[in-house]
Amino acid sequence: GTETSLRSSPLALRQLGVVSLPTGAPQQPARTTPLPLAPRPSAQPTPAAVQPMSFSWQGPAQAKVGDRFTLTLSTQTAESVRNLELQLGFDPVALKAVDAVEGTFLKQQNIPSTFTRDINQPSGQIALELAGSGEQGARGSGSVAAITFEVLAASARSEISVVRVAPAGASSETLSYAPPGAHSVTLSP
Repeated sequence: GTETSLRSSPLALRQLGVVSLPTGAPQQPARTTPLPLAPRPSAQPTPAAVQPMSFSWQGPAQAKVGDRFTLTLSTQTAESVRNLELQLGFDPVALKAVDAVEGTFLKQQNIPSTFTRDINQPSGQIALELAGSGEQGARGSGSVAAITFEVLAASARSEISVVRVAPAGASSETLSYAPPGAHSVTLSP
């Protein structure tokens, strides 16, 4: 029978050729650079740091007594904003706040929004409230409001500043923000 015989031949090494090395100076081993190890994936990915809502001013740095000028307050955020309350401060002796109008930020994608303003000239305060009607809120960048001032008196440095900021997200949660610096205007006679 075939049950007791091996079906394959035994393993044998055969000589295939001769390898020769040149004689003389010893050969230097080839340099090898180890491959960098790929980082191990962690069990939970680290969430990306969310940048706080930031603000910036656009407007002139100089104006004359009797002139009117407009300052625009803009914002940029990665988080959805549904409501935004701001309080601005200015020098009521040097400037008269004539008007404040809503910017484009909360009106993104043609979603209706409400805008209320309260100008208190004697105290030099402007209260602004913006509320979006969309469920998602607005994100990205855009103008928040444009404020028009009339120059009443000369001043070497008159500042318009954001005194208070209260942004709220789509679920009414408080959002982090970086308040803007004051906008300085030189008011000449």
